This record gives sequence, C-alpha cells and structure tokens, in this order.
Amino acid sequence: LPVVRGDATAARVILANTIALTLVSVLPFFFGMGWIYLAGALVGGGYFIYRGLLLARSPTPRMAMRSFFASLIQLSLLLTVAMLDAAL
Repeated sequence: LPVVRGDATAARVILANTIALTLVSVLPFFFGMGWIYLAGALVGGGYFIYRGLLLARSPTPRMAMRSFFASLIQLSLLLTVAMLDAAL
C-alpha cells in the first residue's frame, strides 16, 4: 500500500485496522471472559492505538517499527491475561 498510495494513506489504514482489532479483542469479555481479560485488552489496545495515532501523525519508518512493536506487546499482554483470567 505505501508504494501505491503513499505512507500517509498506509498509516491511516494501519490506524483503522488497529482500532478494529482493539474493538474485536474486547468482545470475548461479553462472551464469558472476566474483568482481568477486559483490563488487559483495554490497556494493550489503548497502547496499540496510541502508537497507531503517532504513526498516522508522523508516518516514518521509525514510527512504523514502534507501532509494530506495540502490536507485539498488545498480543503478548492479551494472551497473558487470557491465560490468567482462565486460571483464576
């Protein structure tokens, strides 16, 4: 996408997908996961969205890598809190 539409457009698409992913990651709470899961999903998703906003504001390779690392943090946190919530 950056080659065809440019970095700014790609960054906006990344932000939209980040928001959609965060909303979807909260859904398991409504189907039986507990408050621990919800808290982790909101914290991880909030950080991921924050990094996506920074990327949309300044679409540089450095910000893109930071957004990518935020996605790894979000996923790790989400999986950890899912296991904790199930164990407790």
